[in-house]
Amino acid sequence: MLGRVSELLYKEYNFPTPFLKSARENIHSMIEEVILGQMIDVDLSVSPPESLEMISKKNLYKTA
Repeated sequence: MLGRVSELLYKEYNFPTPFLKSARENIHSMIEEVILGQMIDVDLSVSPPESLEMISKKNLYKTA
């Protein structure tokens, strides 16, 4: 979904520039969070979790 939305934000539409800038920043932040969540998930799959906080962060980032 994030990939499709990102693609749409770079096509030619008549959206106001401030709207596009804000939307692109939000999408890029969301993509970074999902990637971070996936990295934590992979790390936790090969080593025991250090804390419940790390598990909570993974879940937050992957579902944000």
